[in-house]
Amino acid sequence: MQKTMIVSGRAEIDGAIEWIRENLPHRLVKNEEDRITGLLISEELMIRLFDAGCQSLTVTIKGLIEASIEITGEGNPITLKTGTSQFDEQGLEEEIRDNILSQYHMDLEYSYEGGKNICNVFPGRNKRYDLKREIFEYYEEHGGKESDNSFGVLVYIAKKHPWMFWLTVLNKTIKHLGALMLPVFASNIIDAMSYCKSFFELPILLNVLGSVLALTINLICATLDMRVYQRFTRHIESGFKMAIIQKLQIVSIRYYNNNSSGRLLSKLASDVQFVKLLLNEQITLVLHLVIDIIFAIIVSLLKLPVMLVFYAIALPAAAWIIIREMPPIMASKAQMRKETESSNASFKEMLSMVRLTRSHGLQRTEYYSIFSKVWDVQTAANKQDMLQVRLNNAGYGASQGFRIVCVCVAVFLAIRGDISVASVVLFLSLFDALINSLQKVLDTMPQITQGLDSLNSIHEVLRESDIEKNGTEQLPYPVRGEIEFKDVTFQYPDGHRPILDHVSFKIPAGTSAALIGKSGSGKSTLLYLLLGLYAKQRGQILIDGIDIDELEKSSYRRYIAVVPQRPILFSGTLWDNLVYGLKYVTYDQVMTALENVGLKGLVDRHPEGLMMPVYEEGGNLSGGQCQRIAIARALLRNPKIILLDEATSALDAQSEAEVQETIESIMGTCTIVIVAHRLNTIRKVDAVFKVEDDHLEACGIPDTID
Repeated sequence: MQKTMIVSGRAEIDGAIEWIRENLPHRLVKNEEDRITGLLISEELMIRLFDAGCQSLTVTIKGLIEASIEITGEGNPITLKTGTSQFDEQGLEEEIRDNILSQYHMDLEYSYEGGKNICNVFPGRNKRYDLKREIFEYYEEHGGKESDNSFGVLVYIAKKHPWMFWLTVLNKTIKHLGALMLPVFASNIIDAMSYCKSFFELPILLNVLGSVLALTINLICATLDMRVYQRFTRHIESGFKMAIIQKLQIVSIRYYNNNSSGRLLSKLASDVQFVKLLLNEQITLVLHLVIDIIFAIIVSLLKLPVMLVFYAIALPAAAWIIIREMPPIMASKAQMRKETESSNASFKEMLSMVRLTRSHGLQRTEYYSIFSKVWDVQTAANKQDMLQVRLNNAGYGASQGFRIVCVCVAVFLAIRGDISVASVVLFLSLFDALINSLQKVLDTMPQITQGLDSLNSIHEVLRESDIEKNGTEQLPYPVRGEIEFKDVTFQYPDGHRPILDHVSFKIPAGTSAALIGKSGSGKSTLLYLLLGLYAKQRGQILIDGIDIDELEKSSYRRYIAVVPQRPILFSGTLWDNLVYGLKYVTYDQVMTALENVGLKGLVDRHPEGLMMPVYEEGGNLSGGQCQRIAIARALLRNPKIILLDEATSALDAQSEAEVQETIESIMGTCTIVIVAHRLNTIRKVDAVFKVEDDHLEACGIPDTID
């Protein structure tokens, strides 16, 4: 099905959208939300194409297996993001328009060829191929640490998409059979030479035509394989990545403490890629081997039964070699993965500690520390290589030995007159095809084992049962911000005794409280418990009278702003760092927050203003500037609870006074909890609690803080 419409100007866009709505096939886009999404994307693309100078647009609706809306127009190339830096209503409108395309970018393909913009919209593709949901379904049904079947998730996906699986098997089978039929037709042509007087006689022409047809089918199936199966495996790849990312968003903080970020990054990057290669290449090789065996046996039964003797010897021998060598190769591959993850973790740690290393002149020490990790990887890799060489030698020696015997038998039978020369060609071609397939499987055994081991590695994350406790309750509106601890006890998993034992206190909504005490006494732990990042062993933590365990954490945390002792800044612009996680923040709001923390002068002096670059971890800013940016970011959230963990520790006296004035100015508008070591920070708080020896007690403002 294909329908086309010409759109001659911006005034006709509304009519074009209505035409798309009426003609978009319902059988392919059944969900109304998907239809609306397709219309929104199409409208935005038409606006941008006319803005780029296109005089007219051609809109084509296609639909056979997948519905698509193709919009083309000659003109300048368009951009899918405006990149606006305006802070007015027009800039806000462009940001919203950008969000439409960025949110549904998986439903959109764009190219620019020969002066023509070509846009294809696929309504619902994003949902239809969002395999992350199916991966999570599998682990909900089969997850937990008792599950050890990592390959089961692939079987589960195949069962969810049976048409895709069987269409792929059928397509790959036809494609490979097309290649296998070529030597059969060649044998028939050679055989026909003995009784045909001319090349143009029917037996030769039919086999030549059969060869051309087999080659054509092979090429067509190869194209279909690219369009269907390989696209599907890429969705599996992205599905695994997004499933890992989503799982890492809900696992407990304890899980992060036990697993380095370098190790987790290795799973997300390289392991997922190896699984994709397993699906794309190695499984195809195994399928080809199965097809070769079946095809060779059938042809042998029909033409050369003597060949079955060779198959009866060669196939069990190859299977025995693979079964014997597979376990040690898998074990060595797992060891190499663990060493690689450890090396990646050390390398990431080295990058994060580069300033400390240089400051103390420890470059040589750090070098040898990393070198030992690299050496461990190399040792594991050498062991893997030796096993692979042993497997390759065994496979190659056996296959070539069988090939020599096969040639000798074929020549012997031909000399005796038992078979023709054409049969010799067929005999050797089929046996060579089978041996080559076996050899390819043996040669790619490292990649196969790597893919299986990477699947096990991903499985370790996705089956993890240590997830953050999360409820379903919402805070009653309006949120007040009252905090109450009732008989709370907390102990770290590796601790010998509770760091907080039977702690009880209450901070009324809209008041401020300070937590003081020695380093390591548990002040910051109280904040983590309040955020729900740590799970208490006993007692209740109530927010506006609701137990924190019953609250939906993401919703609850939107009402909290945190200013940590070490501010977290990422590579980007100052604006990006300030409005992170917020929507539709105005320029005036940002500038007011910066003025309150004493950073307005920094923005005014910089030629790029709020678009000034910020390096990773604030590498181009002072410690005090980083801290004030973090405080401004907290203020922009308009929170009901603010947690300040040594928020002014990196500031000089003047900057601290400015920030302190800001904190004092918002006292009474929200609940403020301050962890402090300086008296200046807590002079005007409503209550002071001292944390000491796993207990907490109320006290007045002391003369000094330990």
